[in-house]
Amino acid sequence: MNIHILISFKILVIEQLRESLTLFWNLLAPVIVFAALNHEAILNRQTLPIDALYPYLSYTVLSMALYSFGIVLLNRREEGFFVSVTHTRISFIRFIALQWLAIYTIFLFAISVLMIIFSMFLTPIPPQTALLLLLYVTVSFSVTSLLFVGLGCLPINQKSAYSAASFIIMIALMMFMFSKSIDPAELSVNLMMLLNPLLLSYFLLLEGVFNSSVFIISFIYICLGSYSLMTFPKQPVFKRA
Repeated sequence: MNIHILISFKILVIEQLRESLTLFWNLLAPVIVFAALNHEAILNRQTLPIDALYPYLSYTVLSMALYSFGIVLLNRREEGFFVSVTHTRISFIRFIALQWLAIYTIFLFAISVLMIIFSMFLTPIPPQTALLLLLYVTVSFSVTSLLFVGLGCLPINQKSAYSAASFIIMIALMMFMFSKSIDPAELSVNLMMLLNPLLLSYFLLLEGVFNSSVFIISFIYICLGSYSLMTFPKQPVFKRA
C-alpha cells in the first residue's frame, strides 16, 4: 500500500513538472519579478528588510494554490477522473491529500529559491527566521489551497475556470496594491483580507498566525474549504442532469 502511495506521489509530481506554462508562472515568474524590481539593490548588495520578500512569497502561495491545486481538481472532475477512480468519499479525500502533497513539494522548492536569492544577494535570513517563514507559508498555502477546493464545486468548465482564475489573480493584485495605502488597523483592510487570499497570506507573514484578524479569517477559509471538500461534485458539468 505504501509503495502504491509513493508511486502515485511520484507520478503526480512529474505531472506537475511537465506543465511548463504553469511551472513558469508558479516557479520562475515571482523570482524574475523580484529580481527585476530589486535589481539595483541586488547589484549594490544593499540590505533590505525581510518583509520586502513577503509580497512575492504571498503571490507564490496564491498562484500555486489556485492554478496547481484548485484548477487541477476542476480539470480532473471535468475529465471524469474522480468518477472513474475515486469510488468513495474516503478514497477521494485521500487522493486530494496526495495531490496537495505533490504540489506542496514543488511549492517548497519555489519558496526556498526565493529565500536563497534574498539571503545570497540582499539580507541573510537567520535559520530560525527561515524556519518560521517556512512554517507560516505552509499554513498560508494549506488554508488557501483548502479554500480553492471550492473552485471545483462551481458548475463551470475548464475554459471558464482559467478565465476565472486570471480574474481572481488580477483582482487580488489590485486589492493588494490598494491596501498598501490604507492603515492596516482599518476595518476595510480586514474586509479585503476576507475577500483576498493574497492579503491574508501577506498579513499572516507580517503579523503571525495568532493575529486576531488573520486567525478568524483563516478559520472562515478552513470552514468554507472543508464544506467544499465534503460536497465536491465528482460528475463533470456536461454529464449532470
